[in-house]
Amino acid sequence: DILIARENSFLLTQSPQAHLYDDVDDGDMTEQEERAQATSFLENIVPMEMTPQLKKTIASFVAKCTRKEYNESQILWREGDFSNCANILLRGTVCATLDGTKVREIVNKGNLFGELGLVDSSNRLSTVTAVTNVVV
Repeated sequence: DILIARENSFLLTQSPQAHLYDDVDDGDMTEQEERAQATSFLENIVPMEMTPQLKKTIASFVAKCTRKEYNESQILWREGDFSNCANILLRGTVCATLDGTKVREIVNKGNLFGELGLVDSSNRLSTVTAVTNVVV
């Protein structure tokens, strides 16, 4: 995929949750708090009315997600790898590179990346590396 980060600009300017991810002390978040953060993120990017059933569906989806930790400089995936997942960056920063050198994009916590692989099952078009310690 081409690394795509989605940051809901409406939330940053209009919502009381505008800085939902900035105020969290990453080191003290429990796994339950991380799941709540992921749920909130998904609820905020869904482009439709948030009904109780949709909230339940999103919570169920997040409950099935796998939490992963990566250390600084660790590669999450390489250009050309099979693409079968997307990630919500809950903690840290990642960088996508092309051909091993050209920086394509820096992604910070609170963003979704790698979702193109869910759409068309293509191979990864960039290598993603943890710039800091990361939780997805």
